[in-house]
Amino acid sequence: MLQYENSDLSNVQLVISTIKLNTQRNIPITTVSAFPSELEWKIIDNAIIKAGLATSDTLKLFNVDTLLDIVGNYAMIRNPMGLKLALNDYLTQLTQEPLLAAPQENLSELIKLLPPEHVGFLNHQKSWKQAVRTALSPLLEDYSVEKNYIDQIIHLTESNGPYMVIGSGVMLAHAAPRDGVNNLGATFFLLDKPLPVMTNQKMVHVIIGLAPIDYEKHLSFISDLMTQLQQKDWLTNLYHLNNKRDLFRYLYKDN
Repeated sequence: MLQYENSDLSNVQLVISTIKLNTQRNIPITTVSAFPSELEWKIIDNAIIKAGLATSDTLKLFNVDTLLDIVGNYAMIRNPMGLKLALNDYLTQLTQEPLLAAPQENLSELIKLLPPEHVGFLNHQKSWKQAVRTALSPLLEDYSVEKNYIDQIIHLTESNGPYMVIGSGVMLAHAAPRDGVNNLGATFFLLDKPLPVMTNQKMVHVIIGLAPIDYEKHLSFISDLMTQLQQKDWLTNLYHLNNKRDLFRYLYKDN
């Protein structure tokens, strides 16, 4: 750690570490275990590609600019940046695999994306920003998202207002797949007391963190979630829960 903090990182574009490090010079950091799993190797590959450090063989497959040039030779591109982002999102999917392997077909998306460690309570949170960071931390710890993904959620809220608070104290905290998502995932955390978001405009009582890997695969989760939220008294009963065991059972009682 001492050597890292005192190193000249002027020519460094990516840091891969087996321990958590503080970001320097806005250099992206990818944290994996000392003996990376197959999934972690994919995360490393994605980080290398994103940092522009891919090998020549990889660049043949994933150079979005090259694809844009090819498309431009045969068709008019009305929105180059939009197409570039869409291609990048699609190609990123090719090196990723779902967080959950072969789930049972009869299980709802709530169960698939909300394992026990992604469900719980947030106590003594001083601000909505702290609550968002805490609620999304399980996704950061299992490498489903990068730190900048959580930063982007906060930035979007500060820039555009509390539009992620979808009503009745529920905040669906999310950003775009390109903002640092490695794997599809979600979290569900109840606050011990409601917190104001952006100068008391809206109060949030539950934070649902969502990490979408594309613009489609999370829609089933959203559908199952909205089915629960629209049930009469579902939120009222939810807000009266006070321990993780009851919360876990309540979320999955109809699944």
